[in-house]
Amino acid sequence: GQVLPLHGAPFPLAHDINFPSLFASMFHCPITIDNDVNWATMAERSQGNAIGEKNFMFFYFGRGIGAGIYINGHLIRGSSGIAGEVGYFKVDGSKNLQDYVVENQLGKALLENRSLYDHPAMDKIIHVISNAGILVNPDLIVIGGPLSRHDAFMKTLKDTIPQRTLMPTRVIASAMPDTAPLCGASAGAHELALASLGLIQHPE
Repeated sequence: GQVLPLHGAPFPLAHDINFPSLFASMFHCPITIDNDVNWATMAERSQGNAIGEKNFMFFYFGRGIGAGIYINGHLIRGSSGIAGEVGYFKVDGSKNLQDYVVENQLGKALLENRSLYDHPAMDKIIHVISNAGILVNPDLIVIGGPLSRHDAFMKTLKDTIPQRTLMPTRVIASAMPDTAPLCGASAGAHELALASLGLIQHPE
């Protein structure tokens, strides 16, 4: 439930805020806090394009870049809750994926409707997603965030990633490109409310 101060994080102002304490004092109720991409992953599982999937990965591409890992019916958070931070993968010497995408102006290329097959930032994105797919071996890869609304972005990923994983892996766009984290948090709150009443088993 704490915000971990990661180097180069896109939202550094959050590092100095104790959110569990702040929200508990404001709302006087139990507080559950998780990574926004984890919430988005759970939204796709419960109400999006990964319903019924037991092994999938969710990748978010927006101001930040991250991934949610859902394997054998469980969300993988890692020892300190930051599993899936693929935006920090080094892709060009000491430069990470998030910085590389910004510096190579992928957003501008999308707005200009340019072909992305030879774009350097897309090459790095495909490299990271494909290697993550090889490592985790999911049945499905879901792409979310604002960039997933661009047809050229999704077409490039769908055309290239299945060829670069050991087993051809399906790639689809999120059902909620802009609202998945909010939908996931809402679904999580609903589950926790039912669990507190003893109506369902307490969720992860």
